[in-house]
Amino acid sequence: MKSWKFFVFLLSVKLIFPDENPFGKFHQFLKSKENSILTLEIYQKQFDKIHKSFGSLQFVSQDHYIFDDQNQRIIYEGKTIKTINKNSRQIIYDSHINGDFNILDILTGKNIDIEIKDQKIEDNQSRTSFFIANFNIPGVLWTKIDTGEIKKVRLIADEDLEIEISVLASNYNINGSLASIDTLGYEIINLREQTF
Repeated sequence: MKSWKFFVFLLSVKLIFPDENPFGKFHQFLKSKENSILTLEIYQKQFDKIHKSFGSLQFVSQDHYIFDDQNQRIIYEGKTIKTINKNSRQIIYDSHINGDFNILDILTGKNIDIEIKDQKIEDNQSRTSFFIANFNIPGVLWTKIDTGEIKKVRLIADEDLEIEISVLASNYNINGSLASIDTLGYEIINLREQTF
């Protein structure tokens, strides 16, 4: 009888804490959802100042995603970054530099050296503590246990700098995209390095 209880315990542990990396499970989940749009709440704390904002992230593919809020739209496509500043009416083109990092890289599965520290169940979600070694940044990821769907991610750069993104709503497998922006008359600035 004890061996049967032990087997059931092992099976339940296997279901709750699968072998797969929670980041890998989330990225596999997102890859299966074309044109997903996530509605985000972004919380930033810097030197005791707290700033909250809201935005949307459209995941077209691993190398093509769009972040949009009331002030700007940032389009990441391959190594090109296009920022549409809605307030200053500017379009800025830039290039992704190897070694640069932002929190959207975690959401979109960019090549980041993530070390898993521990994983536990919290409020019916998987809570995974991790460490980004090459940037010396700890963080926490919350995902749905069964699917890997992301609910929240937090990065703590130091005691004076913290950022947290919560997924308020998600729309998967849609046949649309974010609303277009009329950029007629916007100033264009190209910061990409020219190669001859």
